[in-house]
Formats: sequence, C-alpha cells, structure tokens
Amino acid sequence: MKGLSVFILTMAVFATTVSAQRVMRKGTRPQQLTPKGSDPDAVKTGKNIFSLSQVQGKWQEAARRNLGSSEKLSYTDTLMIHISNDKAEVREGMSMNMKGDAAVEEGDNLSVAADVYIIRKIENDQMLLDDGEYLRTMQKVQTYYLETVGKDSIKHAGYKLPQTVLTDNLYGKWIVYRREAKPGAINSQTELVKSITILKGNAGSASKGEIVIYSKDLSEKLDCFVTLKDDNMEVVTKNKSWNFKTYLADNNEFVFGQAEEVMNYSKRLVEKVNGE
Repeated sequence: MKGLSVFILTMAVFATTVSAQRVMRKGTRPQQLTPKGSDPDAVKTGKNIFSLSQVQGKWQEAARRNLGSSEKLSYTDTLMIHISNDKAEVREGMSMNMKGDAAVEEGDNLSVAADVYIIRKIENDQMLLDDGEYLRTMQKVQTYYLETVGKDSIKHAGYKLPQTVLTDNLYGKWIVYRREAKPGAINSQTELVKSITILKGNAGSASKGEIVIYSKDLSEKLDCFVTLKDDNMEVVTKNKSWNFKTYLADNNEFVFGQAEEVMNYSKRLVEKVNGE
C-alpha cells in the first residue's frame, strides 16, 4: 500500500507540472506559463478569448522583441502567416512555405501549420504573438512585401532572348522570389535555385560564391564558383554544376535560367531592420 501511495503522489505531481506548461512552436521547449497580469501587453484580467474569424487574412511581422523586454530587435527572417478559413501558410523570410491547418484552441492558442503561438492581443489590424522566446507584432496586410518586390517591372516583360550581363552588377546575394516554368518542367526531382551569392574577388576567370538549392522540400547550401561568358552563367560546386542563360542584371533585378524550362526572377537582398 505504501508503494501505491507513492505512485499516486508521483502521478499527481507530474499532472500538475504538465498542466503548468504550454506546447509552443515546433522545435521549441515548452515554457512555463507566465500569469497574464505580468505581461504589459496582455489583458490584465481573465483569460483572453479569440476566434479563428479574427485572424483571417495575411499577417506580416512588423516588430520583434524578447519576452520581458521593450527593446526592438533587428531581424531578416520576417514571419508571414496567411490564414484562409481553417488553412494556413507560414513563411519566415525567404524560407519555403509551410502549409497546414489553422485553429484557435483554448481561447488564445493559435495553431498554424504545426506551429503554435499564444495570442496576446488583437487590436485594429495588429496582432501580438508570443512564441515562447519573442513577442512578434503582426500587421495585417493586403500583400506581402515579397509579393510586390520587382513585380511591377517584371510582369510585363517577356524575356525570350538571353543577353550578356556585367559581372559588376551581380555582386551580392540574390533571392529568387518568382519562377516561370513550362508545363512539366518541374517535378519532384527538379533542383530549384533558392538564392545565389556572387562575391567580389576573382579566382582565375571565376568568382567565388554560394548557391542554395532545394528539392523534395530539402534545402542545400553549397560553395561554388561562378563563371560568366557572353550570355551564359556556369555555376560549379564540388559535386554539381549548372548552366544558366542570363537575361537581365542591374542594381535591383537579376533574371536567369532557361526560357524553355525554368526562369528565375531574383532580387538583391537588402536586410530589413525592425520590419521597416
């Protein structure tokens, strides 16, 4: 009987500990709950109750700070959440979209594509999310910043004929924000370019750089050498190589690929501070 009593007492303590924790974002250790009254951005009395209808639409991170701090942080991995009915798409910076279900559970737990946040406040077109490490101010928007970058100038242009581009225009990091592909050109085995970096300083006729590719939902970052000759760009890594045609390269836009296969439209990366 003594052993049974110890077992019951142990299970009771375990249950109490579990109830005092909340599952946070995927990959984040559960955090001890902080009483809502201790958070200056939380409602002081009672439990916050929100509904899925309140979080519909597109939300883009506008500011970030550590929990318990009023100091805003610099960041480049801007969080973007799109909720449509009970479905969600989540992206951080230039990472690939994560898709899944959307739900508001226990009144203030926002679950989106396997990530979970605590909703601290919704006011006007802003929502404050707690991920256990940061407080993120989310702004409701019609379109994301990435959806407008370069598109006004690109969408009416048809790039059919490759052209020679200047190496000096290509130094820096370029993020692919849009692709055009012929039907059937992309399948589960296709390696797509996510970003390419070309560094100043020559190694013979080639420039050092870095290319990030992905296929089958996996990304791979590789050191490379980039060689330009006429309208051809060769990218060589330790075990792989690609040949692209170049179509445009100026201070803002870099278009490369194959007109009959996949065209990559990229924008030079400019770090954003505090979401501005």
